[in-house]
Amino acid sequence: MVLPPHLPPQTCDIKRYHQFQRLKILLVATVFGLVAGLSGASMMIGWIWPGFGGGDSWVVSQRLGVASRNQLEERVATEVFERVAEVYSAGEINRGVVTLPQKNYLGQATVISSDGWLVLYLPRPVGNYRVWQVVLPGGAVYDVDKFLADKLSGLVFLHLISKETEAVGGNVQFKVAGLADSLDIDSDLYVLSADTWRLTTKINDANFSENYPHLDSVPTGRAVLDADFNVGQIVVNNQGRLAGFVTDSRLILPFQYISRLLPGVLNEQKIIYPTLGLEGWYSDEQSIAIAGQTVNGFFVSKGAGELRAGDIIVEANGLLAENDKMWYNVKADEIIKLKVLRAGKNLDLEVKILEKKF
Repeated sequence: MVLPPHLPPQTCDIKRYHQFQRLKILLVATVFGLVAGLSGASMMIGWIWPGFGGGDSWVVSQRLGVASRNQLEERVATEVFERVAEVYSAGEINRGVVTLPQKNYLGQATVISSDGWLVLYLPRPVGNYRVWQVVLPGGAVYDVDKFLADKLSGLVFLHLISKETEAVGGNVQFKVAGLADSLDIDSDLYVLSADTWRLTTKINDANFSENYPHLDSVPTGRAVLDADFNVGQIVVNNQGRLAGFVTDSRLILPFQYISRLLPGVLNEQKIIYPTLGLEGWYSDEQSIAIAGQTVNGFFVSKGAGELRAGDIIVEANGLLAENDKMWYNVKADEIIKLKVLRAGKNLDLEVKILEKKF
């Protein structure tokens, strides 16, 4: 009699046969479990202790993630470099050759218009701007024919001119840097330092002003970084858009203050601020208190129009009276609705926005 292939031989002990089958299954499962366990343990050790074993194979995904975050994407970095210039206070002639010594280096600038306007952070401009030299990527050297310095923000706007281009009556179209559209806490940012982009992160907001009282629309807002950098260095986001300039070791002047001034620079070649014509300070710069209670808003130390010294502006167009909120998208000749505290009483006022030109 021929037994079906799935049955054991007649001489086989059925009980032992089943035990043997179970042992084989258990052995295979144990081997697979050990392999999986060792693999998982290796990966875990690699994440916790990247140098373990002297190899990189366990931490490839970890290192790739960190590396991609630490470095600005190559394509983006190249595009940004094409829009960054170096500014020198003067060239020096050495045996008939013009040189640009490091001692004359003023800082980094970025192109903000296709017809040759640049911006840099330089709170104390030096020398005669007409002898300044600006070097663009590729080595082209330009003179400066227009200069606008904003004493309130420390920004300097330059317009470039090439003697060679002027002689032949031609026009140069410059590649323009885009401005960021937001600057949130925990945003990854990149600072141009020694021709490389260093990763940093915005960790907080701060308000800063060197002088009190000041004009109501002075740019007081700053972003706080998680590392120290040099004053004047350019800061971009991960898309390569200009986020601002370093103004102190860990502070940057945000892009909003550049975009606020751009229309006046490009259209009238002037520094123009919207203003209520007031002087004072905001409560997040210096505390304001009435009858033992702090108040948020703008304290008026020098009034104008319907607003008097001693008034506290607490709301503007329905928003808390903070520097950025008061002046967000506000233009000259517009009417702004204010809630004001005056001698303990609440007032509703409508005031026309003015312009202050420098």
